[in-house]
Amino acid sequence: MHIALHAIRTYSGLDVHFELLEQTINKIDGYSCSRKMYPSWMQFFPWLLRFVKVQQTDIILTNVEYGRFLRRKGSRLWVLSVQSVLDPAYKEKRTWKQKLFHSLILLPNARKTIGCADKIIAPSKSAAVLTKNTIAPCEPDVLYNGVDTDLFRVSEQNKKTSDICTLLYVGNLHNGKGIDLLPQILDQLGEGYELRFTHGKRQMNIPSYLNRPDCTCIGNLSHEELVHEYNNADLLLFPTRHEGFGFAVAEAMACGLPCIVSNVSSMPELIEHDVNGMLCEAENVTAFAAAIRNLWKDSEKRQAMAIANRRKVVDTFSLQQFQDSLSAFLCAS
Repeated sequence: MHIALHAIRTYSGLDVHFELLEQTINKIDGYSCSRKMYPSWMQFFPWLLRFVKVQQTDIILTNVEYGRFLRRKGSRLWVLSVQSVLDPAYKEKRTWKQKLFHSLILLPNARKTIGCADKIIAPSKSAAVLTKNTIAPCEPDVLYNGVDTDLFRVSEQNKKTSDICTLLYVGNLHNGKGIDLLPQILDQLGEGYELRFTHGKRQMNIPSYLNRPDCTCIGNLSHEELVHEYNNADLLLFPTRHEGFGFAVAEAMACGLPCIVSNVSSMPELIEHDVNGMLCEAENVTAFAAAIRNLWKDSEKRQAMAIANRRKVVDTFSLQQFQDSLSAFLCAS
């Protein structure tokens, strides 16, 4: 059976998800998979997908926001629903351009796609609930993503010794990730803390408020470079406002890095408060600063969290777990 993946490039975790699907499906006996990526500008003109040539296949697997335009006779349509941007809790933080795009293009097309899709897949329980309650009534199947635990691993050789607490942020630089909260948190922390941050896969300008002595941009890193950063940091700081799954958090966990994250979307599915990290109220800068201070003072707790993080990823979010879950899902479908 052949599964054809079709997706508009987003330069985000969604691209990683489709790449992971292709690699994993091709490892499962009896299945083959191909992947075609379209330019990012097509997200604003998704109806153009009606006219792209799609070779005959058993299953077309694509994104919920434009899946209806890729439906083809003789192929089943499966869609991936990761639209955490539609979370009502994030509504007030959207720009007017985002609100316009979501209300006129994304949401109407997603609803119509749900109505004609044969299968709906979500990468987390929160994404499944959001799809059901915000897009259209349905029952998505939950398939957690996987992380390469052989690549993302604990490396004691990289550990630094310093009196400065190194915080790490990994992701794109946009308001949905809560990057505007980072300097506010640093202001509350004061001296003795530094932040290293990526600018993600999108080529974005670095906000002026991150141009300060205690902040260092480390660019768009390779997987190997990310492993080094995860191992060299003391804490992952991730004040996101919405998340479909959270690849950065899962990768950090695999490297044994304690995580301080917002208590939103899928984050509680990855982080158990005070066990393998800290869940903070979204937008609450004071809560984030307090959590950082408390963990930085308690090296024993950080070590316990590091062990718990690695164990949870290996047990729940490894590539093998993803392959086993996907294989069972395909066989049942």
